[in-house]
Amino acid sequence: MGILDNTYRLLHEIKKRPGLYLGRPSLELLRTFLCGYSYHGIEPYGIGQPDCLTGFTEYIQKKYRLCTDHDWASVIRFFSSSDEEAFETFYQKLDEYLQNPIEMKEVKKLLWADAEKLVEAHGNALLIYTRGDKGDYYFNRTVDTKESIVPMYHKVEVKGDWMFVYRIDETENQSELIEKLDISLE
Repeated sequence: MGILDNTYRLLHEIKKRPGLYLGRPSLELLRTFLCGYSYHGIEPYGIGQPDCLTGFTEYIQKKYRLCTDHDWASVIRFFSSSDEEAFETFYQKLDEYLQNPIEMKEVKKLLWADAEKLVEAHGNALLIYTRGDKGDYYFNRTVDTKESIVPMYHKVEVKGDWMFVYRIDETENQSELIEKLDISLE
């Protein structure tokens, strides 16, 4: 599974049982938890601490018609009467964002990273990067996909140079293989 794939799944679990993960429903606690989780999951590959919701800040700024340097959590909290209300609003806005294919098409989503390569989804394509000697990543190639991969609705699994993409059906609690993609480096 990719790093962000795991993050979106974790967000879904936190939504169902916030007390278990955060102590109480709180946007501030959620943001802190996600920062730590992202840092822990990404740091071994040397690509820094990503915003696990890449593109979501811009989406929230558009929704609230703002031009600001504040992140998604700050904006949502500002327009909410309580931290708990902000927590609920976050999940409403996240669901809207993930179900909006136009917004999602413009966002790169980290799916996989290891010691030699990094794979991002961008619309109906995978962008594959090679890790250089100094830990930097350099674009290697593009692989077309049948559909836009959204971590909340798809699961990825990597075995060697192959990425398997599954569509998740939560009502049936099962996954269906939809693509097998060659992610080898050129």
